[in-house]
Amino acid sequence: MSTQPCILVLSNSEIPAGILREMLPRDSFPSVLFAASITSARRILLAREVDLLVIDTPLKKESALGFAQEIAQRNVPGLLMLLGAELYHQQAARLEEAGIPVLPKPISKTMLQQSVRLLCTAQQRICRAQRETMDLQQKMQQVRIIASAKRLMQEQLGWEEERAHRYLQKRAMDQCCTKYEAARYIIQKLKNGGTL
Repeated sequence: MSTQPCILVLSNSEIPAGILREMLPRDSFPSVLFAASITSARRILLAREVDLLVIDTPLKKESALGFAQEIAQRNVPGLLMLLGAELYHQQAARLEEAGIPVLPKPISKTMLQQSVRLLCTAQQRICRAQRETMDLQQKMQQVRIIASAKRLMQEQLGWEEERAHRYLQKRAMDQCCTKYEAARYIIQKLKNGGTL
């Protein structure tokens, strides 16, 4: 995700959307998008990366709670719900338990800006951690493939582990490829009955 947060505000009423537009100034939050329905919010979420989704309830003819729960299960984007005072007292604990932060309306400009900043920062850290986890998983998969190639050379060709290791390194050097790519080639060749 970008260093400048992209915020999507879902509000199906012109007046709250206008107020939120003023409360989230573009100098602090340069990319603030608005959607008037869950359908248009879904389109925006499919089209671009969004750091934070702010849902201003109530939504006409749509279930804001159901949509919020769906988004909360994904981890991306981050989420903030704005609830009327009565609904806040009824729903806040249940929503927060489901991982959905909520703020009661009316809300001050300072409170909204602070909450949005905190949530955008947290979301960016989550995304960075997810990328690092994916990189680590990919590296672990590569290590497993390399180990499998060595094991196949030992089992099918009767080579010692050191010879299999040297062959893998030499193949990678000769073909100007990574050990992972060389290992995939070796596995494919040996599993198809070929020789090295």
